[in-house]
Formats: sequence, C-alpha cells, structure tokens
Amino acid sequence: MHRLTRSPRPLVAVATAGTALAALLMAPADPAEAFGTTHLFGQRAEHEHITRSALGCPAYGDCLDHEPLDVLAGKPGDFGGVGQPDVPPADGEEAHCDNADFLSPSVDPAYPRDRGQASAKLLACVQYARAEFHRGVDEAGRIVDAAGNVARQWEGYRHVALHDFGRALHAVQDFYSHSNWGDLARPGPVGRENPPGLNQRTPTLLFNLLMPQPTAAQVPYELSTGCYDDGCEGRVVHGGYKEADEQDRALNKDKGRIDDAGHASDPKTYRGQGNGGHNFRQAVGDAISDTRLQWKDFLYALTVKYGSSRGSRIGCYLARDNPREVCGPRASVGGHTGGAPRAAAPGAPRTAPADPSCGIHTQQPGGAGTTVFVQYKNCGPAAVEVAPLATEVVNPAATFTYARLCRPVAPGVITSWVIDEQYFPGPDVLFNKITHC
Repeated sequence: MHRLTRSPRPLVAVATAGTALAALLMAPADPAEAFGTTHLFGQRAEHEHITRSALGCPAYGDCLDHEPLDVLAGKPGDFGGVGQPDVPPADGEEAHCDNADFLSPSVDPAYPRDRGQASAKLLACVQYARAEFHRGVDEAGRIVDAAGNVARQWEGYRHVALHDFGRALHAVQDFYSHSNWGDLARPGPVGRENPPGLNQRTPTLLFNLLMPQPTAAQVPYELSTGCYDDGCEGRVVHGGYKEADEQDRALNKDKGRIDDAGHASDPKTYRGQGNGGHNFRQAVGDAISDTRLQWKDFLYALTVKYGSSRGSRIGCYLARDNPREVCGPRASVGGHTGGAPRAAAPGAPRTAPADPSCGIHTQQPGGAGTTVFVQYKNCGPAAVEVAPLATEVVNPAATFTYARLCRPVAPGVITSWVIDEQYFPGPDVLFNKITHC
C-alpha cells in the first residue's frame, strides 16, 4: 500500500469520537505496517500503549491526565495524536523512518543503496519529527497569550498541539521498531534477510529535536531501516502487513503485546522474536524512554519560546484534566492530580540559599536503578549550560554526563530532566550533581 501525503490541517479541529471512528472504518483493508495504531487488522494499538506507558499518571512525574492522554495516545475508536500519520490519507515514508536501508560493503558489496542515500532518507524522518514537534509548540502558544489570557478555544488549541506532538512521537517510536538500532541479528549469516543489529541500549541522539538538525556524518554507519512498498527486491525489507507475512525475514518489530505499564511480550514478527524476544522488548523500551524525553523537551521548549511563567502554564493546560482549576500563572506539569507527591530520595543533596528552590533537586522515588527526576533552578546572575552528572555506585570515581541532556538555563529559570533506566551506563548510579557542559 502506498502512503499518501496528507492534506493541510485546519487551524483548530477538535475530532469527536464519531469522526475518529469514521476515519478508522474508512481505513484500507491492508493498513500500513508500523507499531499499530488501532485494535483492528491484527494490530494491538502498540503506539497507544507505548505512549500511555511513557506518559500516564501517576507512574511518571511530568505526566498527562486522562483526557489529554486520550487525545495524544488515542483509545478504541480514535487514533489519537500518535496515530495521525496512519489516518487516511496517511503520511509518507518520512513519518515512519522507512526506506533508509543499507548494508556495508563488508556485509554485502553489491548492495544497491549507498550510505548517503540511506542517511538522506533517515534524516528526512528526523526533519519530519522536528517540524511536527515545533508546530505543536507554536500551536500550544495559542492557549495562553502574552498577557496571560486563556483562549476561549483552548481545548481546540490543545487538541491540535497534542496531535502535532503525537505525529512527532509516531516517527520517533517507529524508528526503534523499523531500524536495527537496538536489536541483534538472528543466528546465522548476516545479510539482506538478516542485517546486523547495533544493539544500542539507550535512545538515539538523532531525535534530540531541540538541537540543530543532525548531519549525515552523525548517522551510525551500519544503521538501517527497511525498504517499504515497491522496488524492494534485493534490499533489506521492512516486511509485509498481512498476517501471512508476519514470519517473513524482515526488519520490523511492529507487532506484539504491550500493556500500559510498558511490559512487552508475545512478539509476532520474525525479527521481533529474535534473541528470545529481546528485539521486540528493546524496541518498545527505547520507544518508551524516548517518548518521555520528547515530552520533557516539549515542555522545556514551551518555556524557552514563551518564558518560564507563560510556558509552564501552557504546559499545565496541555496536561491536566481540570486546568482552569489547577493551572495558575505559575502552574507546572509536575503538579498533576493523579497520585501523591514524590518524596525525595534519602540523602539527595539540596542547596539552601534564601530561595529554597535554587540549585538542584534530585528524586529517585523507586530506589536505585529506577528513573531519576532532576530539577535545577539557576539563581545566578548569568545563563549557564548544564547537564546532570552521574556517579557510579560501585566506583565513586567514575562519573558520566549525558550529551543529549545539556541545556542552557537563564537566570531565574527552572529546568528539569528525567533520566530513564535506559540511560544508565552502569549497574547503579547516583544522580546528585549538575555539571557545566
């Protein structure tokens, strides 16, 4: 099936359950293969469950309440924002990171595509995600104007902003399913039917959408996605979308069971089943981790574009069920209505100036080896560029910084990070410092 370019979106369009269901029922009988966005055609709404696992309250600190999470993740009868690239007429290959296939000459000296061609296709996917991400930031600005007035149509603006952000998430999540970034080759010779896996255990830096567009030189040399649609003979293929094609020797890890807690099981595709199901679990884990990073970056981008107070309030309106009641002028997303406030980890260092919010606040509510939440307020007279610094428990002399997580912080501004388990470089780490980049 060919994916078609979508028509321009209206400025404000709040989809009802009826219109979303109508779009669903008009979908072709052979839907585009990706992490699923429906509960039909053999799909298991993988995009929805990844998004809910990553951003649902109260399991995650900067989370989304029920109504906005439905808008972003979708629900039965509604594709949600993350499913928009699959709504007919579906978005093109750039929304799914397809056709960036490549094998190095050491694996296949006669491969019909070179590294430059493959990288160009992949960077088109990154650019698609970047454009949708920043379009969402622009649309979100309509919710609260510069004078602090909330728009009468704020729900419509929220809907559009979350759908734009969801389109970016779709590309990010598909990257992990459609590429060899986090997987391993199946046993046996590597080649077109069994490309090598990069076995990366952390999310890629390519989708750091707050940084400049990456260049071809930043694409790992052996990175590949699969060829989709026509002209794929003799190439690494994405894989078919019919039930009979689930066991073809293709690269995708699209089908499997994912619950809203992020547990991945029962992979259906040949590559996904590789290494005892590791390939599917890794694709899902990376997609969840990067989804959390994208939401953190989205909230941060709002404060950069609109200022700390207005940007935080916009973020609150995006995330809360009852924003008119809880989103005051300085409201933050962290004050969600689901679950009790998170307690600080024992011994987490805090500065104690006149303003107790200054400096770093570190929380690891699940204990060692679990997600870490870091907040930093710059109370100095000048802007700084900082990142969390980790110290390995088993070797206190070993420290780590995180290149993707460096941020400029203006005086008086608060910024925060989430360090997901996918990022841990060692067995146990303590996040208790901020370092200059």
